[in-house]
Formats: sequence, C-alpha cells, structure tokens
Amino acid sequence: MNKKILIILIVLISAFLFSAKIIYPRDPDYYYNYFQSNLYNSDFPAGNFLQITLPLKYSDRISINYSLTEGDKWYGSRGVSDILFRQFWERNSDIIDISFVSNFQNNVYFKFSGNFPVSDTAYIESGNKSILNFDPGKDLGLDFPKESYLSINEDKWWMILGRNKNSRGPMKYDTLFSDNALYYDNISGGIKSEKSFISYFMLSSEPFLTNTEYLTYFNSNIDFKAWRNDFILNYEYRNKNYILGLNRLDHVGGRFPDLMDVFTLNSSMSSVYGELSGFLKLYGEISHRNEKNLFSFSGGIKKDFNIFNDFYGEIYGEIYRIPDEMYSGVLPYDNLYYRAFSLSASPGARIMFDYPFGFIYGENSSVNSLGATLFTDKSYINFLYDSGTNKFGKINNMKIYASADLKYFNFILDYQNLTVGDKQMTELNLSAVFTVLIGLDW
Repeated sequence: MNKKILIILIVLISAFLFSAKIIYPRDPDYYYNYFQSNLYNSDFPAGNFLQITLPLKYSDRISINYSLTEGDKWYGSRGVSDILFRQFWERNSDIIDISFVSNFQNNVYFKFSGNFPVSDTAYIESGNKSILNFDPGKDLGLDFPKESYLSINEDKWWMILGRNKNSRGPMKYDTLFSDNALYYDNISGGIKSEKSFISYFMLSSEPFLTNTEYLTYFNSNIDFKAWRNDFILNYEYRNKNYILGLNRLDHVGGRFPDLMDVFTLNSSMSSVYGELSGFLKLYGEISHRNEKNLFSFSGGIKKDFNIFNDFYGEIYGEIYRIPDEMYSGVLPYDNLYYRAFSLSASPGARIMFDYPFGFIYGENSSVNSLGATLFTDKSYINFLYDSGTNKFGKINNMKIYASADLKYFNFILDYQNLTVGDKQMTELNLSAVFTVLIGLDW
C-alpha cells in the first residue's frame, strides 16, 4: 500500500477493461448532482477515449504578502498556513491535462491523468501561467497526477482504486475525514442497502521525514520504519428525515500496519455526525482524539430552495471549535496528517505539505463559515466567507467561484481573498476550459 507504483501499475492494467465517474466541485453540474444525491455523473459517453483538457487563463494577482520560499524549502514540511495558500495553486495551476479515460455502462470508470501544472513556488513567486507563457524548464511542477482512479459503482457495492479526493460527514469541512488534501492515494470500497451504508478506506501518504524529524527519532534511540498509512471505517444510516453516521480513523506511522490496524481496532480518532431535515437542515459532527481525550465540535444550519424550474439555491451557516493538539502528536509519525510531496525547479524546492485529516484550518481553531450557492444542471456560482482564529492568528477567507458549461467550453471564475495571521493573498482567475475527446475504439 505504501508503494504508489503498485497502484499505478494496477490501474494501467485495468485501463481498457473498465468505468462510474466521480464529480467534483470544479464540474459545472456538481451542485445539481449533489442536490439530487447523485455522487456519480452518468453523462460521460461509453467507450475508451484520449481526453485533452486545455485551460486558457487570465490571472490578476491583486495583492500578496506571502512567500513559499521562506523557511526550509529543501525537504522541509509545511503545515496549515501553507496548505491554505496552496488552494490558489490547486484550483488554477494546470497548464494541460492529457488523460486516458474508459467508461463501461456507467458502472465502471477509469481515468489515468497526466495533468501538468505550474509548480508551487513558480505560482506563488511569479504568478499563474497558461500554455501561452509557460516555460517547462522552469515552471513545471511535479506534484501530479492530481487524479487517477478506477471506480466501480454497482447497486449493492462500490470500489475505488487510485488517487482522488474523499470525505465523510455533513460539514463543509468535516472534522475527522475531509477532502482538504490535494488527493488521497487509496483503496476504498463499501456496501450499501436502501438505508445503510458501510465504507472503508485504506490510505497511504509520503513516509519521508524532514532532517529535524529524523533527528527526533535518532537522538532518542527510537526504532521506526518508513511507513505512513491510515484506515478509516464509516457507517451511515439514512432515513427520509435524518442521517446518522460514525467514523473511526486508525493512523499507523513508523511501522508496518497489523490486522488490529486494518480493522480500525486501534482507533486514533472517532466521530459521530448527524443531519436532521425539514424546513431547515440541522447538522453537526463531534470528533474525539482518543489517546488525548480531546473533543471538537461543529454544527450548521442550511436551507435548500427551488427558485423556479431547474434553478436552485442553498444558503448555510456553520461553526467550528477545534481544540489545540487535536491533530498533532508527540512524535512526527503520530501526527494525524496526510503528507504530500511537491517538487519545483525554479525557484527550486522540495516541500512536504501536511494536510490535517480533519478541519482545514487545523487545531486550536474557532471559525464561523457562511455560504450561498445558486445552481442549475449545467452551472453554478458559489460564495463563501470564513472568519475566526487559528494557531497562526486571525482568519478571513472570502471566495467567489463560478462554473458554467457554455457548450464549447467551460467558463470558470475564481476569486479569493485570504488572510491567515500576518500573511495575505488576493487573486482573480478567469478560465475558458476546452475539452476534446478522441475515441480509441476502432
């Protein structure tokens, strides 16, 4: 599980055998499908394809008081503050995406993606690039693919193998297993009935440590092995008017996992969540860091409404209260983080990004979130405003994001104004995303 090459080989072998396409927030029909409780998109044509996605971009760096090259940029680790600013890069950095895609009867979907992005340091230090002003020798980042997976979705069970986002819970930012990581390398699956759903996830992230982290073990004569794996078990019961769910996370670092870990019997963290539907939706999640006996609390209220015909809207408010040391540990391998590795040529850097499995703003946080979305079956516009504090200081985060299918291309508007402590960045990105499908069935 730790060897990512194994996942890639298995997916390549399966490339033209299989296809259940997962939809993501960048897709124009995301909110419409989410509103219809459809996590899979059935509009993708059946067959085998070469898919080329090319965004033509305009970017305006309105203001910035943040640098990714400060601190240890050579095999150094970066935490919550840096991953928050990395969201600009995550949504807007792709230069071109060349993918092999196979879709079989809308139950089985395979995608092997070669998305080539601007590197993290080039994006922050020099601004966004498009294919018109991109220098591969200096600007290319090597943290890709962001998404490659085999997905099977049957009536009674499902399975995913590869690299993709995931989360479990009712919150915008779930506090045990959230989708704030760039991706998860995973093998996951589940069984489902009319009302009950059991899901299981095996995750693997970068086992490498920084020099300082290695010294923590060497100076204390602590034996360890370079492994970092996580096992998550989720049970969810869905009724017409309410949802109840349970999560268990078993984090295994510094050693090879055993059967107790695989069955999440050595749980590092657990949570219970629920949602009550009526005129308003009331929902929340309580998470428990077991060995520290720490609790986090989050809750929200949401109103969905039909404006007219197939034009919908939603508005929500949420609160989060996360105690200090909720995700950190005594030793580096004890941290409840998903670690991703990024390589940049110019400015040169080898950086490890640590994403908390739960709340995106990290521990020692008190944050309130307001959001509103208007959407149809082919477009949406989303507004988000988060405010509060975390361990780095004051937080203000405003986003406006719109995505629309305009027949020949997808139009994307992305505006964000982010302040974390004394760091700040504001940027506007406009993209026309062209997608070409070339059939490979002869």
